[in-house]
Amino acid sequence: MIVVALAMAAAGPEICDGSQHQMNDCAARFFHEADAQLNSQWRKTLAVLRKSDKEMAGFPGVAGPSVDTLLKAQRAWLVYREQSCETITRISGGTIGTLNYFICMDSLTRARTKELEVLTRNPNNDEPL
Repeated sequence: MIVVALAMAAAGPEICDGSQHQMNDCAARFFHEADAQLNSQWRKTLAVLRKSDKEMAGFPGVAGPSVDTLLKAQRAWLVYREQSCETITRISGGTIGTLNYFICMDSLTRARTKELEVLTRNPNNDEPL
């Protein structure tokens, strides 16, 4: 339960204590906020990679559009996130399963948002693409 409280406290200043239903609602809100941030970063990353793909199209040794591999990776990641968090729910047991599901979804979503942001920078020199 301490991990649950710390995870929710890290996500925002709102106090998320009370009934199990209230904690579930709070965790769901944090996840939906994180998901909105992910979608915003997704659009930015996609735009940057489309631009980069156009610039790199004529260079020898370029394997193909990075947008193609990003789309495949994102589709796989969405399945991974859902299945991983569903597993957490199943092993949690009882009424805390829903809370743990949303905490998992929030955590993985925030991590993926950071990963997408990294993809907008050159891996060789950390400059924006």
